[in-house]
Amino acid sequence: TAQEACCVCGGGSVASTPAPATPAPATPAPATSAPATPAPTAEPTPAPTTAVPTPTPTQATPVPTTAQPTAAPTAAPTPSPTVALPPTPVPDTCSDKNTADGGVWHLSAGGQFDCVYFGKDLTRCSKFGGENYRNMGLTAQEACCVCGGGSVASTPAPATPAPCGGGSAASTPAPTAAPTPAPTTVCVDKTRSDGSAFYIKSFTSYTCVGYFEAEPARTADRCTRFGAASYADDEGTTAQEACCVCGGGQEQ
Repeated sequence: TAQEACCVCGGGSVASTPAPATPAPATPAPATSAPATPAPTAEPTPAPTTAVPTPTPTQATPVPTTAQPTAAPTAAPTPSPTVALPPTPVPDTCSDKNTADGGVWHLSAGGQFDCVYFGKDLTRCSKFGGENYRNMGLTAQEACCVCGGGSVASTPAPATPAPCGGGSAASTPAPTAAPTPAPTTVCVDKTRSDGSAFYIKSFTSYTCVGYFEAEPARTADRCTRFGAASYADDEGTTAQEACCVCGGGQEQ
């Protein structure tokens, strides 16, 4: 029928056509010419980044820290008032006592036996400074500073002024240097030219120690009566020149 014979009517014969073969890839021959220079390409533009500040050479980049709260300013504390200490007194000053009529005190033996005489040999204070040698109402131990007597006057140091700014500062006493002791000298009885002990004229036993110092209660009287020029030894020396207890002698 036409439906079986004619292609247009859905008949006819259908021939199967094979698929075309895929050609093998060609192997390029080795190039003998100079390699081709690739065409320049545009440099890629980097993605925008956040710029990091470059620190200066002398300043390190601070590490971010958590900010601490700033304390509110406070008023400066007011110092509590302090009590000023009493001033340190100036070292006491000793003055030799005078007699009731204002004169210079001395032993009854004479004016040369004053406090200066005792100061030349402090052992005289114990020998001739006691009650047996009281004169004009005083003894050497009461009248002379070197013998522990005299008059002592204490002068207070000036008060330290308060510092500027109010309040009372504690007074700090200024350091005082320790007093330098006066050089101590010792009186030694003079001897004769041959080194023997001095004695008064015609009495070899009347020496400084054996006679003039032997009885302290009579020393001053003996120095006055037998210590003058009329009793000088054969070398012309008197007891008042040779004997310490009579105001003579020599210091060492």
